[in-house]
Amino acid sequence: MLRARAFALTLFVTTFAAQIGEAVQPDAVSQARELGEKAADAIDEHRYADALDLATRAEALYHAPTHVLMTGQAQEGLGRLTLAVETYERLLAEPLPPGSPSPFLQAQETGKRQLRALLARVPSMLVNVQGGPPVESDQMHVTVDGSPLALHAGAAVRLDPGVHALKVLAAGYLPVERSVTLPEKGGVTVVEVALQQEPGSEAVSPRPAAAPAEAKIESPERGGSPAPAIVAFGVGGAGIAVGAVAGIISLGKVSELSDRCPSNVCAPSEQSTIDSARGLATASTVGFVVGAVAVGVGTTLLILRHGPRAGASGASRPPAVAPWIGWGGAGITGRF
Repeated sequence: MLRARAFALTLFVTTFAAQIGEAVQPDAVSQARELGEKAADAIDEHRYADALDLATRAEALYHAPTHVLMTGQAQEGLGRLTLAVETYERLLAEPLPPGSPSPFLQAQETGKRQLRALLARVPSMLVNVQGGPPVESDQMHVTVDGSPLALHAGAAVRLDPGVHALKVLAAGYLPVERSVTLPEKGGVTVVEVALQQEPGSEAVSPRPAAAPAEAKIESPERGGSPAPAIVAFGVGGAGIAVGAVAGIISLGKVSELSDRCPSNVCAPSEQSTIDSARGLATASTVGFVVGAVAVGVGTTLLILRHGPRAGASGASRPPAVAPWIGWGGAGITGRF
């Protein structure tokens, strides 16, 4: 019937275990196959909670990419999109030895397609706290849905779509609790939190309101030279060009490997070509990221060069640009 059932019915786990020298109890193999078939049936019938339980038990008895795939499918069906992304990424990161059963290879290909589609639905949140102690100190505590959030990393975190409870606690400052609704689509939602000092208390390790460099950038009312912005645009254009050229060459090598590696299994002699394709893919990603960030910086410099908007108060927020990297792409997100 559906692909999940086809994978479960054709595991060939005993033969595969013998090929890789892994000792597997026959009873465990039989039980894992039976649980996998039931998990496939549950996915076909959209009983995702049962499918998750069955696939998890099958994986505990015998590890197989087909079990991991069904686990991700069940998590996705239950709306646990962030967990499903992590499961698919774990499935794709597993190297399969030559001679792996066809269902295992097909499981990775299916996981790759579903991960690409899923990433377009998974949002991310970036929390930016203004004021208060340094974010890396033990005086600042931030949680999302009760789980700690590390602000010092400066990176957005993937979360399931829907409503999330954000809480910020800092010594000497009023607590902040906020409800944040994330849409079911990829991208970064920036949440600004401004801390206020508790009346009559002394704040612990307060941060300066603005760094001197920021103050100089935010108040160039006399114009200023456009040279920094021009340089930034030049660097951005060069980075994007490098990313495009490296990406085209990498795709060409991948196409060559597809022709010479049936069922995605390559001979040892192709390792140099594989390493070259990976290196070019990495160079392409870095080029695009550097280019995107440089273009964002150039745009910000041009905006700041004209000074604050008419009627803007001292509390107005400055423009901000942040890079993002995702599966198969990169770019910037900003506030102006």
